[in-house]
Amino acid sequence: MDEDKLIMIETQTDLMQLLAKYPNHPLQALGMCLKTIADCYVLSLGEDGAVKILETVIDSVNNGNHSQNLPKIPKNQLN
Repeated sequence: MDEDKLIMIETQTDLMQLLAKYPNHPLQALGMCLKTIADCYVLSLGEDGAVKILETVIDSVNNGNHSQNLPKIPKNQLN
Protein backbone atom coordinates (compact mmCIF):
# COMPACT_ATOMS: atom_id res chain seq x y z
CA MET A 1 0.00 0.00 0.00
CA ASP A 2 1.41 3.40 -0.93
CA GLU A 3 1.93 6.13 1.64
CA ASP A 4 -0.93 8.36 0.39
CA LYS A 5 -3.46 5.54 0.74
CA LEU A 6 -2.14 4.67 4.20
CA ILE A 7 -2.43 8.31 5.33
CA MET A 8 -5.99 8.46 3.96
CA ILE A 9 -7.03 5.31 5.84
CA GLU A 10 -5.43 6.51 9.09
CA THR A 11 -7.08 9.92 8.79
CA GLN A 12 -10.49 8.39 8.08
CA THR A 13 -10.11 6.08 11.06
CA ASP A 14 -9.16 8.97 13.35
CA LEU A 15 -12.11 11.04 12.13
CA MET A 16 -14.57 8.19 12.66
CA GLN A 17 -13.22 7.68 16.19
CA LEU A 18 -13.70 11.39 16.87
CA LEU A 19 -17.28 11.33 15.60
CA ALA A 20 -18.00 8.20 17.66
CA LYS A 21 -17.31 10.24 20.81
CA TYR A 22 -20.54 12.18 20.20
CA PRO A 23 -23.20 9.52 19.48
CA ASN A 24 -26.02 11.73 20.78
CA HIS A 25 -25.11 14.62 18.47
CA PRO A 26 -23.77 13.08 15.23
CA LEU A 27 -24.85 15.85 12.84
CA GLN A 28 -23.57 18.63 15.09
CA ALA A 29 -20.22 16.86 15.44
CA LEU A 30 -20.01 16.29 11.70
CA GLY A 31 -20.96 19.92 11.05
CA MET A 32 -18.19 21.18 13.32
CA CYS A 33 -15.71 18.91 11.54
CA LEU A 34 -16.82 20.32 8.19
CA LYS A 35 -16.52 23.90 9.47
CA THR A 36 -13.04 23.20 10.85
CA ILE A 37 -11.95 21.57 7.59
CA ALA A 38 -13.27 24.55 5.61
CA ASP A 39 -11.39 26.92 7.94
CA CYS A 40 -8.18 24.94 7.38
CA TYR A 41 -8.60 25.08 3.60
CA VAL A 42 -9.15 28.85 3.71
CA LEU A 43 -6.05 29.29 5.87
CA SER A 44 -3.96 27.03 3.63
CA LEU A 45 -5.25 27.95 0.17
CA GLY A 46 -7.01 31.28 0.62
CA GLU A 47 -10.68 31.85 -0.09
CA ASP A 48 -10.41 31.28 -3.86
CA GLY A 49 -8.55 28.00 -3.38
CA ALA A 50 -11.07 26.84 -0.79
CA VAL A 51 -13.94 27.65 -3.14
CA LYS A 52 -12.29 25.56 -5.87
CA ILE A 53 -11.95 22.63 -3.46
CA LEU A 54 -15.61 22.93 -2.45
CA GLU A 55 -16.69 23.07 -6.10
CA THR A 56 -14.74 19.86 -6.69
CA VAL A 57 -16.50 18.27 -3.71
CA ILE A 58 -19.92 19.34 -5.02
CA ASP A 59 -19.13 17.85 -8.44
CA SER A 60 -17.96 14.63 -6.82
CA VAL A 61 -21.17 14.29 -4.79
CA ASN A 62 -23.34 15.15 -7.81
CA ASN A 63 -21.50 12.49 -9.85
CA GLY A 64 -22.47 9.85 -7.28
CA ASN A 65 -18.95 9.20 -6.01
CA HIS A 66 -20.13 9.16 -2.39
CA SER A 67 -23.48 7.40 -2.65
CA GLN A 68 -24.12 4.63 -0.20
CA ASN A 69 -25.99 2.18 -2.40
CA LEU A 70 -26.74 -0.76 -0.17
CA PRO A 71 -27.37 -4.08 -1.88
CA LYS A 72 -30.95 -5.34 -1.87
CA ILE A 73 -31.38 -8.43 0.28
CA PRO A 74 -33.66 -11.09 -1.17
CA LYS A 75 -36.82 -11.55 0.94
CA ASN A 76 -35.99 -15.21 1.54
CA GLN A 77 -32.77 -14.13 3.31
CA LEU A 78 -34.44 -11.64 5.66
CA ASN A 79 -35.05 -12.77 9.24
